[in-house]
Amino acid sequence: DVIKGLKVEVLNSDAVLPSRVYWIASVVKIAGYKALLRYEGFENDSSHDFWVNLGTMEVHPVGWCAINSKILVPPQTIHSKFTNWRGYLMKKLVGARTIPVDFHLKMTESMKYPFRQGMRVEVVNKACISQTRMAIVDTVIGGRLRLLYEDGDSDDDFWCHMWSPLIHPVGWSRRVGHSIKKPEKNNDMANHPTFRKI
Repeated sequence: DVIKGLKVEVLNSDAVLPSRVYWIASVVKIAGYKALLRYEGFENDSSHDFWVNLGTMEVHPVGWCAINSKILVPPQTIHSKFTNWRGYLMKKLVGARTIPVDFHLKMTESMKYPFRQGMRVEVVNKACISQTRMAIVDTVIGGRLRLLYEDGDSDDDFWCHMWSPLIHPVGWSRRVGHSIKKPEKNNDMANHPTFRKI
């Protein structure tokens, strides 16, 4: 998850060098897929904060520059603020969190498939189509979902497409006044095959 305080490496737009250079920034605020960033060294000064789209390839985990032979250069505005930027960064980065190396891949996947393994949904009851039942997404493959009824056996599964009109978010039945099947027994979901895999 992208949270406030997370550190990332981004293009330094406040540099007067002929090549592209980067600098470390902290997440100040999140708004959907956008993050308000502040370059390290500006401390509480928000005058140079900037928004980035997290879905672009311009946001990188800390360490990306070192791996890809890119140069970290502090912004020109604060370049003379510290004489030992390396020491400054070392202090700032100890214990800091960053995005995972495969962040962009995970983000692309999350936009492609809104369903995840272990997610609960309401689905039309195949034994009584006038009511819904609680189900768990067991597997997501190419937009197809393997669903298991929460109160069913592990072999009581079925497949359907993720955009099927048979699937609804939890709470849908209550909102629209549709009948939902109550669980016959109180299952310990820790023993459910999907939850054992996670």
